Amino acid sequence: MSSAFRELRPSTSNDNKNEGSSAEGSDQRGPPGVSGRRRRAPSHVSHNACITCKKVKSKCDGEEPEPCSRCKSKGLADQCRYDVHIKITKEELIKKIKDVELKKTELELKKEALEKSNAQLSEAARSRDKRLEELENVIRNNDDRSSEGRSMLQDGKSVNEVIEFLLRAGLNTNLPTGRRMSIDGIEINEATAPQITIFKPNVGTSRVWTTVISDINLIHHLVGLYFAWIHPVHMLFSEKHFMRSYPSGDETYCTPAMVNTICAMGCFYNTEEGGGYQQNKILGGKFIEQMRKDIAKEDSRKPTYAITYAILFLAELSSGQARLASSHLRLAVESLARVDASNYSAEALELASWGLHTLNTAWAGMTYQKPSAPIAIHAPVFENVELDTDHANWQPYRSPQHHNGPEVQSHAIQTAKELAKLNQIIHETINVYCGSRGRVSAKSIMRLYKRYLGWKEELSPELSTSTENTEALPHVVFLHVHYHVALTQLFQPLADYEQFSESTREHVAGIAQHHAHQGLKFVILHRHLFSSRYSAPLLLFHVVHLSDVLTHKANPEAEKIVVFCLEMLNESLSSFGFAGPLQDMFCRAMTERSLPLPPNLNELLNGRTQYDPEEMLDTCERLTYQQPVDMLLPRLDPAIVGDFEKEWNDFIEAHGGEDTAKLSNSPDPVDGAAEDTEGAESPSMRNMNIQSLVHP
Repeated sequence: MSSAFRELRPSTSNDNKNEGSSAEGSDQRGPPGVSGRRRRAPSHVSHNACITCKKVKSKCDGEEPEPCSRCKSKGLADQCRYDVHIKITKEELIKKIKDVELKKTELELKKEALEKSNAQLSEAARSRDKRLEELENVIRNNDDRSSEGRSMLQDGKSVNEVIEFLLRAGLNTNLPTGRRMSIDGIEINEATAPQITIFKPNVGTSRVWTTVISDINLIHHLVGLYFAWIHPVHMLFSEKHFMRSYPSGDETYCTPAMVNTICAMGCFYNTEEGGGYQQNKILGGKFIEQMRKDIAKEDSRKPTYAITYAILFLAELSSGQARLASSHLRLAVESLARVDASNYSAEALELASWGLHTLNTAWAGMTYQKPSAPIAIHAPVFENVELDTDHANWQPYRSPQHHNGPEVQSHAIQTAKELAKLNQIIHETINVYCGSRGRVSAKSIMRLYKRYLGWKEELSPELSTSTENTEALPHVVFLHVHYHVALTQLFQPLADYEQFSESTREHVAGIAQHHAHQGLKFVILHRHLFSSRYSAPLLLFHVVHLSDVLTHKANPEAEKIVVFCLEMLNESLSSFGFAGPLQDMFCRAMTERSLPLPPNLNELLNGRTQYDPEEMLDTCERLTYQQPVDMLLPRLDPAIVGDFEKEWNDFIEAHGGEDTAKLSNSPDPVDGAAEDTEGAESPSMRNMNIQSLVHP
């Protein structure tokens, strides 16, 4: 019965209408290209819409300060404005506040400098008038001297040289050492070391070497820091010739680019008020920026061009830009070949040439690569260079208040000469391990060892300092540290050569550790006398390498060595940008050796415990500071296994030892005459007591 009733169904009339309308709607919202009223969204949507787009709730593609496309299309480009986005982070606001505070501080410093300059201008004018009166008296009372002065002018001498001659002849014949003379408003202390000119503002004739800052006192302070802590270690130019050009404004041996780079390097050692890390970093960056503008105008065939790029290498390395710095060092060395030697002093060119090649070789040795330009391995060093005079002094200059501190003979040129000779041997060592003359033989290793020891024995008494000398000079200390690092690099690969007998490996490792021990003692001496804050950049690489060697084998003092190394680097964090990544590399190496890190590690690392690979590459061009022993061992001649013991025993006999059958029982010659000046310890002394060294 139910089948008699039909099913009731809804009407389809409305559905048809809806289908039609939906079809029409879908046509209107169809794909691009179909005509319709669809509003297209901009391809780029800004996170901070302009005020006009916000009012109508429209998507905006504008980026401050440019107007958005919607305002442009409606002719409202001049009214397109942006509010500060509410999502600006707290860190960005803090950064802006700090930038404003820095600018405020800089303006205050400029104001103080201008006030000082005004007072100094008056003083300089009075001093100049007084000296002119003295000069007039000399000429009036000494006709012979005045005629000599006229003759000097006719011979091409400068006015400054003639004035100096006349004042010496008429007024200063019996002045004591350390006298001061004033030439054109510039006061010079002849006995100050390293013979830094103490500048006072000149009256209209002083050369402006840098326009980065107007505070002449700060400029001279930065130059003074460079000459105290960098120049004696890396003598890249002749100070004597530089000081002739600097006061007079002559660009033969001094240029604006060179002065700006010197000031940039001085910023790393600036501890004066307002000389915090960020302030020094900003100021140093400004000097580098100005240097780049100045160097673009300089003749690339001048020695100052190469010298400037060599100093730039040190500045960029110090700021943690090793890859960029390395390219500039290569440019500096290669630029020397284009210099016309006939236009410059032989002494100035030789100092610059050896200085640049020495720095180039030292950096190659630290990063285990071949130097980009070879150094003459057996060429005589400083043939045309006059060594230090009795008046060439040095003082630990840190601030203007320390300028009159204790002065000692610098021996800076003599140190530079010995450093160049040492790097000749280091260059040959690099060639032996990385060159193309065949495998590394026992004879080549022992020949290098003899050269190193011979270099050490020939040091003059002034440079043969000990690790207990409280009057040691920082550049002389650096020289000895560099020597011991070179010897550890010579023997360390052999200590891991598994083809050697265990006794041979132990003995070779003992030699490497002995030199690492002695080198670290010199580092501790430097820290005790001058603090890590005033270290040369390469000295920190030395510290890490020496500490690594001393923790390579089992050592009861390993934990103390780790702490000492991290403390040294921590003290340098406020100066050098590469110190942090170097700490990270060292911690990773110690962790791989299962050595415990200090409990206050976070404090020693200044809160940052990890660095990315790019930052490590910008520290030493590699992801580790360690010697690539695994790459050097295949270079060893297999015959070295049998030959090394014989070569060693022959060497011992030649040095007065006994011909022993057991290499491990051979006396260590580094404890003999070659190390007498350092109070060397017995060969069995493989470990070091850090505690006794830190607190001498």
